[in-house]
Amino acid sequence: MPRNDRRRPGGRGQSAHPSGAARRERERASAEGTALTAEQQAQLDALVADLPALAERLRAAVLEGRDALLAALAPATQASEPVAIAFAARLGTLRGSEARDAADVAHALGELVERPQVAREARRSRIRLRSAGAIPTLEVPAPATPITPIGAANEPLPHPILAEAYVTRTRETGEMQLILAWQEGRDANELHPWAILLDFWQEGARDFIHMDTMRRSRFQREVLEPARSELHVAPVAVNWAQARRLLLEALDVNRWRGTEPGEEFRHHRAEIDKRLLAEPEDETQTAEWDAELARFRREGDRPYILPNMEADETIVNWIGAWSLGDYGLAYDLLGDGNPLRRQQTRDEYVALRRQWAGEAQPQGLRVTLVREQERRASALWVPGSPSGAAGALGNRPDYEAFWSLILKDVELGGAIPELPMATLISPETGRHWYWTGYTLARDTTFNLWLPGSIRDEGANSQALTLDELQQRIAQARETVEQITAQQPPKPGSEAAAEALRAITGALTSALHYRDALAVKLPLDESLYHEALTDARSLGNHERAAALIERRIGRSGGAIEPRFELGIEQYLVADQYARQGNTEAEAAWLDRAVKTLAAIA
Repeated sequence: MPRNDRRRPGGRGQSAHPSGAARRERERASAEGTALTAEQQAQLDALVADLPALAERLRAAVLEGRDALLAALAPATQASEPVAIAFAARLGTLRGSEARDAADVAHALGELVERPQVAREARRSRIRLRSAGAIPTLEVPAPATPITPIGAANEPLPHPILAEAYVTRTRETGEMQLILAWQEGRDANELHPWAILLDFWQEGARDFIHMDTMRRSRFQREVLEPARSELHVAPVAVNWAQARRLLLEALDVNRWRGTEPGEEFRHHRAEIDKRLLAEPEDETQTAEWDAELARFRREGDRPYILPNMEADETIVNWIGAWSLGDYGLAYDLLGDGNPLRRQQTRDEYVALRRQWAGEAQPQGLRVTLVREQERRASALWVPGSPSGAAGALGNRPDYEAFWSLILKDVELGGAIPELPMATLISPETGRHWYWTGYTLARDTTFNLWLPGSIRDEGANSQALTLDELQQRIAQARETVEQITAQQPPKPGSEAAAEALRAITGALTSALHYRDALAVKLPLDESLYHEALTDARSLGNHERAAALIERRIGRSGGAIEPRFELGIEQYLVADQYARQGNTEAEAAWLDRAVKTLAAIA
């Protein structure tokens, strides 16, 4: 994913965001804008502390109408303008247990408060909270409106017209927001907006937001502009047919995954079907739909992928899409000349891989590193060397990726050409370790780097001779020694990051070469010890555990390797605990206890 602070699809839970604390601090500073005085800051802190009670008062006041809700909001609405604005903006930064209360309060402020800046910040916070999964549960009664006389400007139309429609250019993340604005009356400037969250990974049509009718200028200001500022790129305008196809594609995910669309979507399903999903009724809609299908066969969802991603970001997105089941995106991210696209249509590609995924059950993607691939024939490459592949190959750079995935080996895998050969497999967890290479070509129509070909570097390493493998391992070790012998770069600098990438790449490639050597020299204990040292140096205790499992499988039940295995399993549990993954922590801790108990 591009460097724009949006989530990277290297798997759920992996993120391109900065650390949570740093991000929240920046959001808080941005939300509060101009520094508040000490007295104003105290008022803001008091409002935030009172948030749970304020949300409860609002929920209790719903049945009494808008006036009662406004009275419950008094602590926020009666605060000074800077404090009220800062409070409304702060709501959008809250997460965890506070998010539900924040969503209800932001919704009430955005719909009821008359101060424009306060209401605008509240609505922006509501959008941010919705994108984080916190949906308002508070029902704000609509204001009483006079009955429009027959023949007046706002007389209802026989059929609503889709006046404006947009989709966020976030297809590479696996999620998009579809924004639809309907003209329901004779007044062309009176619009009724909807927003539908589309999740192409797992949940399909995940959420539906039914907004109040508003003027076209307000729609542009309060719906489209926040989406543009939040994502740093303008949404793409779409027509009825394009919006319909995107929603059908998301609903197809629901059918495949066996999941239901979101509750609000189901609640409004009849109206959604009537306006958007029904078959075209006239020649204009039919022609529009036929044109969209023809365009889609050529381009897929590429128009909705953020342009100008770096080459390594494209690769991470491709691996994430392929590993986690978004096979439509995986197909769209392949270059037009890629053999996989020439062999199958998009529908055929998706259908076969969904069948395989149903049997293999891939999960737990972990991307260790994606980097420009060094030239094997050149002198030893070190950070800063100009011998990278892009410089040598001009506009067709080569990249390599080290990654792993938990899956079952099934017969259908033989029909998936891009499924790499794992150089190491854990019999305990089913995690497979892969090394793949990519030659990329530039798509000038959509300004994207796309893989023109994919190589299985893990399988290629198995074809090397003993001398070649040993030479590659020696080169990798020399690279690490050269970097570590230099003056350490400043922590947090780009030089430090580049050095870490170089060390990680060298040690990880050496691990794959040692996997290949272990096939040729299964009784060489030094290979096992060297690989175990490198895995531990990388902090990759799960791979270290798999190496020990392989040794136990070959040498039997000696006490020493089983003790080492129990220690590595405990260290993996500790890593998951620090990540907040309690389920994985418990599973690995249970493994460690059983392993150590068996040798006690």
